[in-house]
Amino acid sequence: MRDYDCWVRLPPGKAHFVGYPAGYDFFYWYLFTFVGKSPFARRALDIRSYAMAVPGKTYMESGRENRPL
Repeated sequence: MRDYDCWVRLPPGKAHFVGYPAGYDFFYWYLFTFVGKSPFARRALDIRSYAMAVPGKTYMESGRENRPL
């Protein structure tokens, strides 16, 4: 986890956690347990929520089966 924390902090700017499903709580807990801090500072984005919000679709319309190929 210490190596992961260093890797995330390498690029300039603020780190944002992006995933599907977000799974942010898992990483946040591990980072605080083993490193004592998180490079994300509670910045996380769930890809499905983003795919739902940008085109204005409902949750059910934003599943994999409805995404363009």
